[in-house]
Amino acid sequence: MDFRVIVLFSMTAIFFGFWLLILLKGPGQILNRVFSIFVINMALWSFGLGMFYKSQSPQASLFWTNVLYLAGSLIPAAFLHFSFVFPSGKMSISRFKQFLIYVPNIILFYLFFFTPIIVRGVTLPGQPKGFIYGPGHILWDLQFDTIFAWAFVRFCMAYKSCTGVVKMRLRYVILGTLIGVILAGITNVIMPWFNRFELLWLAPPFTLTWLVGITYAILKYRLMDIKLARQYLAIYFFYGLIGLVLFILPILLLRHSVIGIIFLVVVAFLAAPRLYRWTAKFLEPAFLGESYRTWQGLDKLKDTELGYISEQIAWNLVGGISEIMQVDRISFFMFVANRKEFRPYAQIGLDEEIGTEAIPWVTLSFDNHLVKHLSETKQLVIKDDVPGANSLAEEMQRLYVEISVPLFVKDELIGILNLGSKPNKDMYHQEELKKLTDLCHQAENHLSHTRFMEKRATFSRELAHYMKNLVVKAIEPTFAELCETKDEKKKQEIIRTLFNQHQYLKICLQDNFDLSSLLERLVYHRYILEPGQIAKVISVCASFYKDSFTKAGLSIELDLPKNLPLVLVNKEDIPKVFNNLFDNALKFTLSGGKIKIKAEQKEDEVLVTFSDTGRGISEGNLKTIFEPKVKMPDDDEAVGTGLGLVIVKDIIEAHKGRIWVESPKGNGTTFFFIFCISKENNKNNEEV
Repeated sequence: MDFRVIVLFSMTAIFFGFWLLILLKGPGQILNRVFSIFVINMALWSFGLGMFYKSQSPQASLFWTNVLYLAGSLIPAAFLHFSFVFPSGKMSISRFKQFLIYVPNIILFYLFFFTPIIVRGVTLPGQPKGFIYGPGHILWDLQFDTIFAWAFVRFCMAYKSCTGVVKMRLRYVILGTLIGVILAGITNVIMPWFNRFELLWLAPPFTLTWLVGITYAILKYRLMDIKLARQYLAIYFFYGLIGLVLFILPILLLRHSVIGIIFLVVVAFLAAPRLYRWTAKFLEPAFLGESYRTWQGLDKLKDTELGYISEQIAWNLVGGISEIMQVDRISFFMFVANRKEFRPYAQIGLDEEIGTEAIPWVTLSFDNHLVKHLSETKQLVIKDDVPGANSLAEEMQRLYVEISVPLFVKDELIGILNLGSKPNKDMYHQEELKKLTDLCHQAENHLSHTRFMEKRATFSRELAHYMKNLVVKAIEPTFAELCETKDEKKKQEIIRTLFNQHQYLKICLQDNFDLSSLLERLVYHRYILEPGQIAKVISVCASFYKDSFTKAGLSIELDLPKNLPLVLVNKEDIPKVFNNLFDNALKFTLSGGKIKIKAEQKEDEVLVTFSDTGRGISEGNLKTIFEPKVKMPDDDEAVGTGLGLVIVKDIIEAHKGRIWVESPKGNGTTFFFIFCISKENNKNNEEV
């Protein structure tokens, strides 16, 4: 086979390899999807040129010429499309405008391709293989140059306005594009216009520079890390070497079979992801060395249990990162609600700076430039990306911060992880930034759980204190009054008061016990969820209240399908949810009212609705109905501690479900629950 054909088919495989490499790094990102259009057309162009050189007949040569021109016309359009995404990673134009980018190519395709208007023939046998241009070729060149120039100008304008790492990313794209396009333009455009086709086959290899520059800019965010860049260059060299060896040898064996070559390209395309993962296991640890071990350490830290209290989580996070990355200064600031400021819960390497003129205070208010920036962007900030004269950069410099990673719980900024310089002032690589972000997301989950526990534990202590006051300031004086009084009528009134106080104290004790028991099991991860029939639970609870509802003149309606799937439940706690709601319905629903409970499957969840025809909940109380608060016994709208619905919500959320309530004015109240369907044992339809 002609050596030029081997090179061109190898380039086709390399183009596909670059495409797969980008997709493997982030298949769902818009940047990677748009870049895929660009690379696929490069591959099709290279493949068409290879088939052009391989074809023996003028008809076949002309067909493949049109194919490569079709792919070539789409390359600048895809490059322009790509310019609207890179480097922000987000599409900056509408779908309709994206479509308009490709309109000139669609028009060219329907009107001119596979006709003599653009290419009317190929050179005769015995001459250097090339094209004979048609009258419309100048139109093809015009649309190619115009669209490409537009995209290139967009990148240059973005380069002038950006700073830091983003500027470095664009520099790789611009330099790679200039080198690749100049070399490819000489061989693929200028020389053929003068009927010099000898070096036409070199256009795809020259264009590889263009592709390498863009690919490197996409994959590597921290491009200033030259040492890491050299390591990756060596890795990619071996990737390419392995791919070429595995691809060129079969081509030489199948050089007389077009079908065999096409089959080989398909096989290589399908096998590339597995080949990449297999070689990565050996090449990355060998070439990346300390960087690879750092990344592995961050992955292990993410999978560990960071702790049960905020201070423990902060110190485990700071200590773990410091040990793995050897950062000179690291701190973790957490929001303190009662002071409305961020305070350092853990820090390493900052003891000498704190209290100096540079850092007179270690607290950060909401007016702090770093706090405001993180709250607005919800993304990590890198000092090198911030302009030097910016107040944010000055604040990061004052705090000795190179990287700041925010932590959020329900869109509320609750923590800031600050990292100083790495050893030898090395740059933070994109892989490290990604793993640090993932680690902070994991810490967010721990902190959310911890904050929940701390709030509930605080309320439990407040309730215990309230019960103590109830005994000391209410029950004991009432009992003393009972002992002293001689009036029988007065005694009966005091006894009724004591009984009510006793009943209320008993409710407080039971609610506090239930809350403490739930918290203990959640903290120590002893909350067991098993497959069970939610319909059975509801039916059993309803049967216990049947007589009470009958005496109160209330009716119960159950709509519970028999074919409901099993859901995940805690057998000890789930009855408390419905018992609590039945109690509330008895208290607040007048005689003649009705309670209706309905369960239905919604995709992979089961929705349960519990509605009554009671007096409903006022709009003000509806907003705080699930917030812990102590209600006094003589409160107009309260009979009990007010903790019952808090426990109901906690139990539902411990089941990984959701709960909400609706109460239209004068139309009763409806509670909605979502339970997760069990993926196991649903065929057996077991009962709780």
